[in-house]
Amino acid sequence: MPFFKDLGGASDKILGGPGGHEAYKTDKSFVVKTKACNGTKFTFDKTINNDGSTKGSAKTEFKHSSGVNFKKIQIATNGKVNFEAELAEAAKNTKLYVKIATLKDAVNTAKASECGALGFKFDNKDVAVDASVDILANDAPLIKASFAAAVPGVVGLSVGADAAYATSLDVWGKKNPLAAAGKSGLQFHGPTNPIDIIKAVAVSYAGSDFDVTAVTAPAKKTLCLKYHQKLSDSTSVGAKVGVFAADAKFQPSVTFGGSYALDKDTTVFSKIDSGKSNVSLAFTQALNSSVSLTCATAFSASPNNASSPSFGASLQFSN
Repeated sequence: MPFFKDLGGASDKILGGPGGHEAYKTDKSFVVKTKACNGTKFTFDKTINNDGSTKGSAKTEFKHSSGVNFKKIQIATNGKVNFEAELAEAAKNTKLYVKIATLKDAVNTAKASECGALGFKFDNKDVAVDASVDILANDAPLIKASFAAAVPGVVGLSVGADAAYATSLDVWGKKNPLAAAGKSGLQFHGPTNPIDIIKAVAVSYAGSDFDVTAVTAPAKKTLCLKYHQKLSDSTSVGAKVGVFAADAKFQPSVTFGGSYALDKDTTVFSKIDSGKSNVSLAFTQALNSSVSLTCATAFSASPNNASSPSFGASLQFSN
């Protein structure tokens, strides 16, 4: 059973965006990946953004003999540090994990990009659960939980939900009027309305060569429909229809695209995004067993948008 974040993931991979294929990236990057004889993996990358700014990072990952899998130990040029580790089979079908992400100036401050989460994942053929407590997020501790489950009696049908509760745990300070009335100890400022806790609800159906998913976010008043179909071994198509309700006016956007493998070394991608009025084209090419090249371009299809096309390229070396 896929986790909640992976429901409808096949269309995301084709169309790019969060969790999607990186072929559509329009910056310039250089990536080197290597693997030591003991299994330790190293990744070094440098990216030049369209505005001329640059960023880079170094990452390593390895599995310790104790069974702890260090999935990411990464430091970036902006001072951000990422750490992820997990212990598989801590219990049957269960993984324990820890994630930490901090900035160089994040000392006793709350930043949206910070993360200090301890959680677990459980999955089998019928259900998948992901739950964690984040002590570095804004309004921490932040309690997050999501699940996806198969619907009994209906093959291919599954439902899921994603929730987050920011406890905003604090003490009764002197400036709080209730403190003068004798209030002391800890207090919670978290939301009480369920619509502010349940972030998204999804329904997904997977057939033999296609899947369709509907995801709604009640608080944001959004609905996203995702569709993916594998037409052949070399061709896949995907589509997203997003609806945003603002001031009782529905604002739909449609993204449609596909991928085609010319051969085992070359794949081309294309998509049309009505929301941004953009057309994107990309291809990936394996130059040899160790070097791959990805190129992409995006341009506006709207006569009212005179912005120039953007181009991107990525060269990756690996062993």
